[in-house]
Amino acid sequence: MLKFCSLSSSSSGNCLYVTDGSSSILIDCGLSFTKTSSLLNLIGVNISDIDAVLVTHEHTDHTSGLGVLLRKQEFPYTDLRKPLLMFYISIPI
Repeated sequence: MLKFCSLSSSSSGNCLYVTDGSSSILIDCGLSFTKTSSLLNLIGVNISDIDAVLVTHEHTDHTSGLGVLLRKQEFPYTDLRKPLLMFYISIPI
């Protein structure tokens, strides 16, 4: 079962926590590292337990905390701005 927790949703920062119990992701990272970590702690989650970050778009209210988070934690990186056609063609039919 998926669980969602909106850590923040405003023009000053957006961040959504999602977990299925075995993997945890953040959708957007528009808060400071300290604020994100603090809010995650309030729901019993350590920021080091985050497996990935999905950024919906490149506005600062969705990305302002991303730089510090990426410097403190390693995540696989995929640039989704590349044409999705390349992904579609690589799927066997």
